[in-house]
Amino acid sequence: MKRVCLVCVPYATPLRAILRHCGIANHYIGLFFGFAYGMGGLGAALLGVMADRTGIEYVYNAIAYLPLLGVVAAFLPRCQKPVSASA
Repeated sequence: MKRVCLVCVPYATPLRAILRHCGIANHYIGLFFGFAYGMGGLGAALLGVMADRTGIEYVYNAIAYLPLLGVVAAFLPRCQKPVSASA
């Protein structure tokens, strides 16, 4: 769990300024975890429906190629350092 939190913090930190206006600035990690677990649950349900309709072998073959979607990360734009507001 600690490793996951170390990954979520840098990606969620830019949201802190946005969420501060909503009054939930310290809950951004919870939002990330909630979104991640929710998407995992939806994905599991969709894969279950797919397995019922096509068979488990087809689902195993289909999800074997999902790591190739990680190649998309190479084409993501580079993050810029946030500009700090000096008051």
